[in-house]
Amino acid sequence: MENVSEEVLKKLSIPVTPLLEQIFISARIRQQDRHRQWIAASHKIASKIPNSLAMCTVQFMGDMDMILLCMEEEIFSAPPGKAEPFFGLNFQMSFSEAWVCKAYEICRALKQRKTAPDTEAFRELFHILEGIRITLDKFEIAKDGKNKFECDLASINPDGTPDLEKVQTYSYKNEKKAHIMPTGLNQRTGALLWVVTHAEDKQSFSVDRRSLSDTFLKFFCVSEMDTGSL
Repeated sequence: MENVSEEVLKKLSIPVTPLLEQIFISARIRQQDRHRQWIAASHKIASKIPNSLAMCTVQFMGDMDMILLCMEEEIFSAPPGKAEPFFGLNFQMSFSEAWVCKAYEICRALKQRKTAPDTEAFRELFHILEGIRITLDKFEIAKDGKNKFECDLASINPDGTPDLEKVQTYSYKNEKKAHIMPTGLNQRTGALLWVVTHAEDKQSFSVDRRSLSDTFLKFFCVSEMDTGSL
């Protein structure tokens, strides 16, 4: 940080670890029902991927989810016109993206082992997570090569919104292909929202992180995972 006095730096140089612990504990206290759901889900999923660290992964997903729920609620309940906390939205985006990637990998692991719910609803959840994760981590549209995907897409503004006046052509054959998902906030919940393009779909669709988390828990907190497994 440039042009910051030593006195200010000393005030800002506080231990980070205790603050992180406080954040995680506070989120668990505020989201106690959610915490119990994630513990139950971690045991259920771990039983389907034995001799692994799946339980730890899912419980960490739960911690991220609870922190994000707190952030989303704070954004939603903030008075109109109140400025966002400095870097707050950036952290929310980073945690939301990390959560989605973890959720995708857990679902993919279950699917590969043929222990995932054999339902259309689960396949739809996996499809959505795949569409988001591939674009976030590989900067391309999911399954573009398999489907020989080519499409004109709106350019993306720095704030994540689409610029409908600027169109770029996306082609699976282009070695320099890249895609940025339009993003925003769900105005009803404060959750991060993505506009997803998947090569297997005829059109893009929007989905928010909280709805994905709710759907994930519906599968893995109830008996559907047992009754619907292959």
